[in-house]
Amino acid sequence: MEDAELVARILSGESGLSANKITDGLFTGEGDWTVFVQALDRVSSVAGRVAYTLSLTPSKMRAKAHRIQQKFGMDMLIVDYIQLIRGDGRFQNREQEVAGISRELKILAGELGIPVLAAAQLSREIEKRQDKRPQLSDLRESGALEQDSAAVIFLWRMDRSSNTTNVDFAKNRGGAVGSVELFFDKAVTKFLGFEKKADSS
Repeated sequence: MEDAELVARILSGESGLSANKITDGLFTGEGDWTVFVQALDRVSSVAGRVAYTLSLTPSKMRAKAHRIQQKFGMDMLIVDYIQLIRGDGRFQNREQEVAGISRELKILAGELGIPVLAAAQLSREIEKRQDKRPQLSDLRESGALEQDSAAVIFLWRMDRSSNTTNVDFAKNRGGAVGSVELFFDKAVTKFLGFEKKADSS
């Protein structure tokens, strides 16, 4: 997403107003304006930066992340998403390239001393399964994503028409694996509720 689109999503989740209403400016009455301004104040008080960069490489990301941390401080880095990054240098295939990117992100997390959350695409094999439940082998283009990650979390819905989203902790180096259910409010693109389904060590 571009900067403005992402900010609109954040404000939508915080205010309870639909993202379309915010981006199109279709506020109805004083009430909408009031909750929007209150949400804007809350979001503005949280230090966060959106860096929309095309043709991003690990070296560019590293340089930008270090600059931001030195100037403003940084508690977490979110990458959306890993398959949009292209590797530094030449690789024999895309799998090797993604493996190199995965290692660079792990190194960067160590350098900055913060968690790095990276969204990733999954393979189409999921569509062939009846329950559509993701597996670690579905991480697209590279098994290195599983190996390098401290945790792997899958979001999925068995019924596409349902507002219930399953959250699977498929790998969790620092704790238990298992599954929880969240309610997804489509209007404001926000997850609500947290009901534990299963746990295993």
